[in-house]
Order: sequence, then C-alpha cells, then structure tokens
Amino acid sequence: MQKVLLTGMSGVGKSTILNQLKVEGFLTVDLDNSGWINYDVKEEDYLMDTTKIIDFITLHEKEVVFLAGTTINQIHIYPYLDFVISLTAPLEVMKERIQNRENNPFGKTEDEWSKIVS
Repeated sequence: MQKVLLTGMSGVGKSTILNQLKVEGFLTVDLDNSGWINYDVKEEDYLMDTTKIIDFITLHEKEVVFLAGTTINQIHIYPYLDFVISLTAPLEVMKERIQNRENNPFGKTEDEWSKIVS
C-alpha cells in the first residue's frame, strides 16, 4: 500500500492535513512527536530516526500510511515511500500559524523564525 511523506517548513500545514487524514481513518504519524525526530548535538540540527521510521513503514506495508515532518536527513527514507509531497505557504501565513499553534513551540522565537525563513 501507499506510503506518503508530507514535508515542508514549519507552519505550512503538515499537522493540519495529517489530523484530517487521521479523522478520515488513515494511519498517520506526526514525526515531530513521540521521538521520531531528535536533536543531534553533533549535527546541531534535528534528525529523523530513520531506522525507527523505516521499521514502522515495513511493519505497516499492507496499509496506507501518511507521515509528516521535515529534517535534513529525510532523504534516507525516500526509497521506502511512494510519494513525497512538499507543502508551501506564504511567509506571513506561516508566521501567523506558528504564533497561534499550541502543539509545537518551534518557530516562536526570533532565532527559530530566522532559521525557518533562511
């Protein structure tokens, strides 16, 4: 069955879409939660736990799975996916969404916002 990654910068709507897909009965994984993505001190960035994600995809090979997240190492899970959908939004929309969201604090500081727009 199909495996789909929704990717894009913070505030583009990945979690919103994922939540709707979950309501519609699809198996979904928000990679920003539950230890799927961790801060790597050596890389000074967040990285996906690709082994954990690949194991999950393999375990659910007979199901449609939607994943959402963005990291610099996400390319390592591409061979296990059928589609990668990159979402975008205008910067002002992204900033408003980030400032108003309650499920993820990333992007609310000026330093984090500058990382998003750079």
